[in-house]
Amino acid sequence: MDTSDYVSIIEVESSYARALDSRDWARLGECFDADATAEYSAFARPMNGRDEIVSAIREGCRKFEVTQHIVGSPSVRIDGHTAVGSFYVIAQHVARRDGAEVHCLVGVDYADELSLNGASWRIVRRKTNRLWTQGDESILSIGSSR
Repeated sequence: MDTSDYVSIIEVESSYARALDSRDWARLGECFDADATAEYSAFARPMNGRDEIVSAIREGCRKFEVTQHIVGSPSVRIDGHTAVGSFYVIAQHVARRDGAEVHCLVGVDYADELSLNGASWRIVRRKTNRLWTQGDESILSIGSSR
């Protein structure tokens, strides 16, 4: 395994989390291949293409005052220009309901397939699996409002 590829893949995952939490939608889009697919446990159906993925995430985040995603425990297998990675994520979600802050902490496993596109690794397929939830998980529902 080329160490620089491994580090680049870890950087994609970190960049995704930081872009999501800072609401940097252009940077978030750079983490995905143009034809990527994604299945998130919070969304009812899979999403196809970078634009749809970023748009859905952007809309889903509108209800939160703040989020913080911590990515860790990487397991990465690289085979030439493709890779498979699994990453544990702890994600804090804070919303405001009736003037009070409401929190939900979630443990998730990201199962990603990535490809090397020029000099950049990008996510081509993501499937999330929610492992546990602590707090008011009703704020995670897509239909919830701020």
